Amino acid sequence: MNSQRAHLRILDSKDWVWIFVYAIILLLDIFFIHQDLDSYRAFSKPSLMATLLIVLWNTANYKHKYAFRLHFLALFLSWVGDIILLTDLFLTGLIAFLWAHISYMFLMANIGIKLKGFHFWIRAILTLLIGVVVGYYIGHFHADFQWPILIYTVVILMMLQFSSLVRPYSGLIIGGAIFFVISDFLLAYGRFIPPLDWHILATWKPELVMLTYGIAQLLLLLGFRAAGRRYLFSKFS
Repeated sequence: MNSQRAHLRILDSKDWVWIFVYAIILLLDIFFIHQDLDSYRAFSKPSLMATLLIVLWNTANYKHKYAFRLHFLALFLSWVGDIILLTDLFLTGLIAFLWAHISYMFLMANIGIKLKGFHFWIRAILTLLIGVVVGYYIGHFHADFQWPILIYTVVILMMLQFSSLVRPYSGLIIGGAIFFVISDFLLAYGRFIPPLDWHILATWKPELVMLTYGIAQLLLLLGFRAAGRRYLFSKFS
């Protein structure tokens, strides 16, 4: 029983070590952004998802190997997207993150959410419609990116919707999904969305993009890992 409870904890003493390392790397990357030290980001930015991949590999304990593979794939695609976005290949990076979000959605389905029922389909259809409207609005400012932006917007909002269905530890997973949406909104702001007179975004936008993205991935890792452990040991409860 004590072993079961230990596995169901969201954090243990060893977790604080890698969280501290992850936080330092994230803060360094934000510092490099603020100081326009792009050459240093070639190390700091890829190191973020590399750290989470190592943590996932060593600490995840999913009931099914398929869930672990989906989570690993989502983080790996995010790592690839991070590297690509350091270059000018924005659309290619967008595609990598699109598949990362799809992997997260399949992971949510694998660890327990039920993709059926009247309420699910009503929420899914409403989310789809909202995603189409928002994606079209953002994309119509840039005709060359209109369809990729529309598809990406629909997918990330569906991922947010799926996150609200995960039980237990939904707070961490919903929080991660929300921070991901915020990060992507900030990324689109000024690039695809006409800028508003918001001084903080004009001054700190790149730093805020990275901060919210780093928090999102951390919360998703903690939430999915805890949910995976929960389902693994639920038969003993």
